[in-house]
Amino acid sequence: MTFTEKTERTFNVSHLRCENIGGCPSKKLPEDRTEATWLQGNRYVKGWILVDGNKVGLVGSNGILLTVKES
Repeated sequence: MTFTEKTERTFNVSHLRCENIGGCPSKKLPEDRTEATWLQGNRYVKGWILVDGNKVGLVGSNGILLTVKES
């Protein structure tokens, strides 16, 4: 499973795209605060990918950190 697939599944988003770096890496983590876009439901979101060690988060331009989808 690629970084994009796993992140989309974890945060229940789709069409995750890393901006300004030619796309998200497939096997490794992107740099902390990589600009990104994604769809959350029908809403287009522009924000950042946060990386802390091996932990990843998505934060929208409003500064709100997305929570992990409950399974």
